[in-house]
Amino acid sequence: MTLMTEDNVKFPIHAAIICGDSAYFNALFTGPLTNPGQREFLIRGIASDMMKTLLDFIYTRTILITEDNVIQVRTNPKTNKTKRVVLFYVATNRRILDLQILESADYLGIVALKDLCCQFIAGHMGAHNCIGIRNFAE
Repeated sequence: MTLMTEDNVKFPIHAAIICGDSAYFNALFTGPLTNPGQREFLIRGIASDMMKTLLDFIYTRTILITEDNVIQVRTNPKTNKTKRVVLFYVATNRRILDLQILESADYLGIVALKDLCCQFIAGHMGAHNCIGIRNFAE
């Protein structure tokens, strides 16, 4: 089977493996609306860099989340307003990718990764980032 992101990057996968870790993929591959002969699935709302990171986590159970890169300042290009949001970065192939892992893990129902992100946030919450984390939670 193959997953394809909206930017046309394809990822060969083992459905049995990712169904065990993702409620989204379990429903997608085994739900009543699934075409039994379908071999390629378009996944909307997840960029290819993020999909690679999520699949790497599912297959290897490893991910790097650090204290230095939990909170970042982002500017909304439509309103040009700056706000603090909770972001996670993942180090892969010696480069840092700007990825919103918690949101993507929640969207795809990857509970183990979502729990890991929440534990990291809880363990690193302090006066310097508690308002940003609160705003993100809303």
